[in-house]
Amino acid sequence: FNGRGVADLVDGAAGAGVPSVSMLGCASGEGDPDDVLPIIGTVHALQGMERDYIIISFVRSVTEEEVATGRSVGLPRELESQSEGLPMQHEQLFKHIMRRMLRSSLGFLNNKRILNVALSRAKRGLLVFGNLEVLSSELIYERLIHHYRSLKCQISTEQFKQLMEGTINPHATPPPPS
Repeated sequence: FNGRGVADLVDGAAGAGVPSVSMLGCASGEGDPDDVLPIIGTVHALQGMERDYIIISFVRSVTEEEVATGRSVGLPRELESQSEGLPMQHEQLFKHIMRRMLRSSLGFLNNKRILNVALSRAKRGLLVFGNLEVLSSELIYERLIHHYRSLKCQISTEQFKQLMEGTINPHATPPPPS
């Protein structure tokens, strides 16, 4: 990760941040000629290449609390969501402001050509990481999330951790994300 909340598309790994790519390269142990290593690069660098499997991260730096409450993101105090809820007249305004703010935090992810290049590189499998709240603020990502959800291909962070630890069966139908 490059410190700005941007991670990168691994058989091919890509993204938009060059520092992220170099960190992934170090983590992969590049340098041993006997190892078959993944190709790691930015979306731009991997353009025109297809790989069997692609891992892509659409990670952006907006916390769950910021999404839920509007705190720490510059909303006027009277529009911040309270535990007892906002007055009805402010609820729609709050949602509108949060959606616009989240959309602006997408950065390079707003470029639909980058999305097309990233998603069209995988021949056999695609693993996508991202914050559902942030991504769903943009219609194209909202549709992508809906598509994966309808295929029962979406899992929560906790389920992914369990999968990596081997504590859940990867072939079982995953429960809906929490």
